[in-house]
Amino acid sequence: MRLRIGALAVILLLTSTPLTAELIKKSNSGLCHPPQSAWYDRTQSYTGFDSLQDCLDSGGQLARQLRQDAQETIEQAEQRHQAEVASLQEALTAQTAETRQNEAQNAVLAQARDDLQAEIHGLREALSKLEGDNRAQVQRIESLTEQVQDKQRQVNSLEEKHKHGRQALEHYRGSVKEQREQDHRRHEQQVQQVQEEQRHLQQALAVKRDEQTQATREITRLFTEVTEARKQSDQLTQQLGKRERENRRLADKTVRLEQQTVALRQRKAAFEKQQRVNDQLKAKVQQLETELSVKNELLDRLSAGNDSSETIRRAP
Repeated sequence: MRLRIGALAVILLLTSTPLTAELIKKSNSGLCHPPQSAWYDRTQSYTGFDSLQDCLDSGGQLARQLRQDAQETIEQAEQRHQAEVASLQEALTAQTAETRQNEAQNAVLAQARDDLQAEIHGLREALSKLEGDNRAQVQRIESLTEQVQDKQRQVNSLEEKHKHGRQALEHYRGSVKEQREQDHRRHEQQVQQVQEEQRHLQQALAVKRDEQTQATREITRLFTEVTEARKQSDQLTQQLGKRERENRRLADKTVRLEQQTVALRQRKAAFEKQQRVNDQLKAKVQQLETELSVKNELLDRLSAGNDSSETIRRAP
């Protein structure tokens, strides 16, 4: 019973408004009156205690109304406690499920953390490698920059040389053009001279051919006469064989025949001389034809050179 009263006192203390420095009054009848008691202000003769438990421990009791209030408070507290316990159990169940879910998530997160740490380690190694590559690339870029600057200087030098070369080329083109014009004029003069010489040679050749034709005709005539004379000589020889006895009578005729023979010999000598002249003329004609062929070949070469020079001059 005292334990129950103590529990009621504790509950009253918990549910009371301020628990601090209020004095607990114990009346002469042995009832303990806390500040929330209806008899607290009416009780003038009392023994003061610092707490309700001290009052109860000294043999005091709670008033009936206070006990009823305490009992109701206890019941309400028990109901709230049961509701809170049920709520706490539900919360505990939910918390347990959530804890298990969190543990599973924690396991997944731990695995993900390990994977992430491994990935971070790999990324750090890759980053270290990339930093080394980056330093190598920076050195290479610096080397390439120096090479580019060197190439730029070479390009500038080449552009300067190209400029001088272009100026020299323009000067050379002008001089070549002037030289071509001079060569063309000289070539035209040479062609004219060669053509003039060719005309002279053709005229001389024509004259020589006429002379050769005339000489050939004369030779043919003389050859015909010699042939006729030979025939006559043969006939005379035959006649001399038959007419040996008539030699005397025919002395005059023989003299004439001898004279004719001398004349024929002279003609024969003239013919042979003319033959030698004809041979010389033939040799000279051949020489002239050779010279003409050489001149024609030279003229063809000059014409071909002129055409090529004209083609080069017309070329852009």
